[in-house]
Amino acid sequence: MRVVFGLLAVLILIGVVLFFVGGLSGYDPAEQAAEFKANVKPGDPWTKVLDARPPKTWAVIDYNNQYSMDPRSASRDFDEPSFRDAMAKGTGPADGFIFEYVFDTEHAYDVWFDPAGNVTQIEDRPTASDLLNGGMGD
Repeated sequence: MRVVFGLLAVLILIGVVLFFVGGLSGYDPAEQAAEFKANVKPGDPWTKVLDARPPKTWAVIDYNNQYSMDPRSASRDFDEPSFRDAMAKGTGPADGFIFEYVFDTEHAYDVWFDPAGNVTQIEDRPTASDLLNGGMGD
């Protein structure tokens, strides 16, 4: 039994050391979100935004969607090689697209692109904090 507790204590100690030495203690999503938003500007090409931080999800803009008033498609997983290939071939979304970024429960952004792949706007996304604070209808 002492051996188990000894091994557990050693593993916890190693975890704490790795946490602080490995840089995980410096992880600050709010800081990363602010830095990202400061570095992405209207007119920037999609490649610059992608190099800054690839999104986990994205959406297609379709202004001719007869089934919805919202031009935004459902979110889909971002497959970078396929996306780069489609943009290189000129077969990207005809009306533009949106890269979706969620940094934490308080910081999330949508980066909107025109059909040529240039940033048109950066807007705040609704977050879990908005929901908890009753701000989703604002």
